[in-house]
Amino acid sequence: REFEIECLPSVGGMQLGIGNEASQLTWFDGCGRVHMASQCGEENARVFGEWVREGDVVGVCYFAPWRAIGIMLNGVLMGPPLPLPELPEATRLHFFVRFDVVKETQVRLIRTRKVPLNLGTLIDTVSSYVPRKIDGDRRVLVRIVGPDSRAYALALDPDIATVSETQREMARLLRYDGWIEGVELGFAGKSLTPCTGRSLREAGVEFDADSGLQIRDIQMVP
Repeated sequence: REFEIECLPSVGGMQLGIGNEASQLTWFDGCGRVHMASQCGEENARVFGEWVREGDVVGVCYFAPWRAIGIMLNGVLMGPPLPLPELPEATRLHFFVRFDVVKETQVRLIRTRKVPLNLGTLIDTVSSYVPRKIDGDRRVLVRIVGPDSRAYALALDPDIATVSETQREMARLLRYDGWIEGVELGFAGKSLTPCTGRSLREAGVEFDADSGLQIRDIQMVP
């Protein structure tokens, strides 16, 4: 399955992958991370690929011989196929794609392929994939959690910007008129409120050393 991203107001606001009747198994989240469910049901995430952007064509392909999936960006694989967890042979699998429910989001299903993909040729495209750099200085991700889930990219330096500066920037974007007390931030299940004077990195927000991508979103509960 391939989709063209025509308008995506929520930064990387999509999930694309494969699951079974009970859960999501392996998926890409649009912000340069892949999530893989373990046999015990835990979820592991790691940096993979890059942020998706308006104009991109994103796709997923199932490699049946290896029980793995490939995540494609503009016709090439962003990395080696990702293995699925061990499952009974009778398990029924399905592709899925989800987008943040944000006004003006527009996506088009690509229906132009007339013949099956050649898996060997597709795997060879991994060597030609070169990740694009993050646009400008917008590298800190904050996601509003809940029914109005949406991700924002802030132009902040995580080595310098403090938690309180991040709160102020979110208050500005959300038009809270400087009411930063209404911006409650958390990371990896912990509140960042006790760390207001510390830089984001000092507060534990993690970034990949090679790509600069944020490993997990900062979360905000409105």
